[in-house]
Amino acid sequence: EMTIKVSAPGRICLFGEDQDYMGLSVITAAINLRTYIEGNYSNRDKISIDLLDIRQKDDFYYDELPNYRKKRDYLRSGFNILKRKGFELSKGLSCKIWSKLPIGAGLSSSSVLVVAWIKFLSELFNLNLNPEKIADLAYQAEVVEFKEKGGNMDHFASALGYGMFMECITPPHIEKIDLDSIKNSFVIGDTCEKKKTLQTHNVRRAEFDEGIRLIKHHIPDFDLKITPISKVEKFLRHLPRNPSKRLWALLQVRDVVTMAKDELSKNNPDAVHIAELIDLHHNAMRDGLENSTPKIEKIIYETKNAGALAGKIVGSGNGGCVVIFCPDNQQKIANVINHRCNGKAYIVDIDEGIKKY
Repeated sequence: EMTIKVSAPGRICLFGEDQDYMGLSVITAAINLRTYIEGNYSNRDKISIDLLDIRQKDDFYYDELPNYRKKRDYLRSGFNILKRKGFELSKGLSCKIWSKLPIGAGLSSSSVLVVAWIKFLSELFNLNLNPEKIADLAYQAEVVEFKEKGGNMDHFASALGYGMFMECITPPHIEKIDLDSIKNSFVIGDTCEKKKTLQTHNVRRAEFDEGIRLIKHHIPDFDLKITPISKVEKFLRHLPRNPSKRLWALLQVRDVVTMAKDELSKNNPDAVHIAELIDLHHNAMRDGLENSTPKIEKIIYETKNAGALAGKIVGSGNGGCVVIFCPDNQQKIANVINHRCNGKAYIVDIDEGIKKY
């Protein structure tokens, strides 16, 4: 029998970190660092998974709902979600999984894994799930199942691929964005500093919610989607330090996303304007979310000195990756990250969504 092989791309959030789980909008790009799954039916009555990169194995019986052995047991949760929704997964299988994505660095390695896994199960068991459905099931398996606070941007960004603008409502409103004008423009710099996404998301979301609750004492008709930041700014000093800073950053980034969408929708987007927006975005995160580190700042500083136009944190920050915008200058910028900043550079390009080989 033919083995089934699928893959799903990592993603960069070009504009809009932390907007997704607050119901606002984001601009994402899928990148050509992908996660691969290859396998077939087996004659055993088990689901056997070999995670090559981390040298771990998992297996469980296909005719039961396996227990979770840890907080984020995503392959088991993906299997369980499909089973509970009534999909027929009634045969043993054996597969191996490997990835080109750095793990836990802000490029959605966990969401990509779940997207690829559900795509693999869909192909093997002929479930005929379309990319949107796969994204939604992956979101349920990763976030809802474990009662977490994240959004669904990563799942859709990976499943659909290329560039997209997404209003993170239920169901999401998605428009494709043509990023051809800025291909050959991005280098990912991994700081190799471990980040703590879960703690970060939960604390940050609580601070956003607190800022919104308190600003309504001053602006009763405050609306996160449309109230202008100019109307909010004069009241921020009445709020406690953290909720005030976080709310300012949230609104600042909200407006950057809108401006970036306008620019990227033009026939000839202006690279200099895109760079200014990337810088604005990073400054809002650094000053308002306070999620930068000296190493992140060093990578952005040194790459700009070497001719890059802009750079920002990608993902929740406090480590992980930065994305550097450097049209037609990728190799030089990658060398600076590797040699002058002690980081790990990935020259990336915009890529397609989930695929079967």
